[in-house]
Amino acid sequence: MSSTSASTSEKPNTSKIIDDGTKTDRACQTCECIEGETDSNSTEPEPEYVHHEVVHFKQQFAWDCGLSCVLMLLNASQRQYFLDNFNEICTEEGFGSSTWTIDLCYLLKRFNIKHCMYSTMMGVNEAYAKMSYYDSIMSLD
Repeated sequence: MSSTSASTSEKPNTSKIIDDGTKTDRACQTCECIEGETDSNSTEPEPEYVHHEVVHFKQQFAWDCGLSCVLMLLNASQRQYFLDNFNEICTEEGFGSSTWTIDLCYLLKRFNIKHCMYSTMMGVNEAYAKMSYYDSIMSLD
């Protein structure tokens, strides 16, 4: 999951993934502003970062760190809905006890949270297969 603050002076050398999973060099469709575009009516300089107040939410399991991050972005009623329907939502979204970044993107989309996913690699990094945590789930995903 990306940080809630980002420098505008540094542009990562990455591709972006749009909602249908295709790779592109343009901003994803869920972004409010395509990279490089500015509001021509604004005389204010762009902020170096955007600070978001979030409610801390502790992981419930060893595998749900990404879901906990998503929970921190949701408003109170969305968060409660997600918690009340946790198992059903995990089933509907197609992940059990294993989530990848793209799963989190679809979950954010489900709750209408605008976001962009940046990735340095298409697909799964096979180097993760050597890590014990991913050992039993790599072939499932």
